[in-house]
Amino acid sequence: MSVSKNTRLLLRRAMYNLRGGFLVRPLIIALTLGGAGALLSWLEEMFPTVSAWVPATIFPSHSDPQVAQVILAGIARR
Repeated sequence: MSVSKNTRLLLRRAMYNLRGGFLVRPLIIALTLGGAGALLSWLEEMFPTVSAWVPATIFPSHSDPQVAQVILAGIARR
């Protein structure tokens, strides 16, 4: 058996085992979120103006405790 055929069989077996595994979906999610974090970090370094409007967009009201109460109540219901 040649090395390339042996490698192909090893890759085929690994893909077959991963297809039914429980770790594939979390791995994909972790890689996606890691890539998004790296991209957002890069954007923040390249365009410093982004870091000024992102917190205001994500957290519209820092001074209103009612917003936090509504969010926590929504989490507690689940």
